[in-house]
Amino acid sequence: MSQPLTLTLYSRSYCSLCQKMRDQIRAQPEFANCVLHEVDIDQTPAFLDRYDELVPVLCHQENELFHYHFSAEKWHQFFAEATSAT
Repeated sequence: MSQPLTLTLYSRSYCSLCQKMRDQIRAQPEFANCVLHEVDIDQTPAFLDRYDELVPVLCHQENELFHYHFSAEKWHQFFAEATSAT
């Protein structure tokens, strides 16, 4: 993979599920090939309207990868597909 994958984590600063997902993402070996942007939805009304009760939400481009809980199986599948597409 030549370019790092840009991921966006929509979350809240006080959300324990959000913190857990962030930690799980960062613990994955593939994370070395990622750029993670964290967005606190409470700071932007449009994101609050869209993701209010769904956080944490992990996205790659316009694709929502996870809501609420991280899945290592789905994470590895995503990276296998993303790597084969380049």
